[in-house]
Amino acid sequence: MSSVSQLPAHIAESTSPSFNRQVNPKYTKRIPIHIRSIAQPTFDLRKSLAYTQGLYASIDVHFDIQSNQGMALKKNDLIKLSTINGACTYNQSNAEHTLLYKLAGLTKKDGLVVFIVKGIQKPNGGILNGCAGFLPGSPSVIVSSTASIFTIAHEIGHVLLGAYAPSHTKSKRNIMFGGGTNNIPANSFPSFDQNQKNAIHLSPYLKPF
Repeated sequence: MSSVSQLPAHIAESTSPSFNRQVNPKYTKRIPIHIRSIAQPTFDLRKSLAYTQGLYASIDVHFDIQSNQGMALKKNDLIKLSTINGACTYNQSNAEHTLLYKLAGLTKKDGLVVFIVKGIQKPNGGILNGCAGFLPGSPSVIVSSTASIFTIAHEIGHVLLGAYAPSHTKSKRNIMFGGGTNNIPANSFPSFDQNQKNAIHLSPYLKPF
């Protein structure tokens, strides 16, 4: 059994009681997380990570933050990757996402990587809060610096749910709400339903606790 690592002090502090629920999870799985930033988020990252850890604890998965740091990129790479362009497609990464993952220097065995970038723009000019499209074997998500506190949890949900359908719900009480994570009430605690929990526990990206 692996030990439970606490959130770093600068992350764990949260001003909202709703994100510090008293839960007694019976951890059976864990998801190692590495956070890599190339942009300063405008959303409250501490609150976001505290919520995400609480959410996954509620389904007995330890959200195990192993590292949280900025990426030192060459000027050309920083300019190229500050805004990720391209479609967000399941099981398929675009060239910029692939380059981000390569520059992070991590592999599948290290866990899942959360990239925080300045922005994410679709081919039609639309803006995304996050994207979980990645090449198989390179588990990672991209989150916009202007996303909501729920986006990280939502995108990681896509990775762990895999091909589970429906991928989105119509309820704002569910973290997989399909109407945009910025439309989920800020002080709520959206969760997973039992079917989603069961599917997540089958994810190949989870490790034994």
